[in-house]
Amino acid sequence: MEDTNNNRLAYLNINQEAIKRMAGNSFLVKGWSVTLVSAMLAISVTSKRPEIAFLSVGPGILFAGWDAYWLRQERLFRAIHEQIRLSPEGTMGEQMFSMNTKLYSDKVPGLLKTLVSLPLIGLYGGLIAVSLAFALIGNWPWV
Repeated sequence: MEDTNNNRLAYLNINQEAIKRMAGNSFLVKGWSVTLVSAMLAISVTSKRPEIAFLSVGPGILFAGWDAYWLRQERLFRAIHEQIRLSPEGTMGEQMFSMNTKLYSDKVPGLLKTLVSLPLIGLYGGLIAVSLAFALIGNWPWV
């Protein structure tokens, strides 16, 4: 009985470390996206080339997709964590220490739904909107 409990705690710890890595990757992607888009916008303004601001939309979209991937992976591992936590003692059997996220893909939103979720739309929608605004304002003759 105690051995089963120790295995369960070890499994929870391993899973929690995976969740931390996914969240860390998502955080890094957000940081890189803001940095790159901001740098491109700064170059656009200083060089008075609005097409560079328009080009910064591309990295915004790519980083949004990449961040959606990591966020979905984190949610999949959280589903595994819930399964471990809620399963009755000694019932994990062959699934013990399995990190197969495919078994939980129907329990979390898909990649597209994750991409259009509020946290990602808020950040990346804002970055893309600012990029487009810079591109359009740069073409105005009085600026």
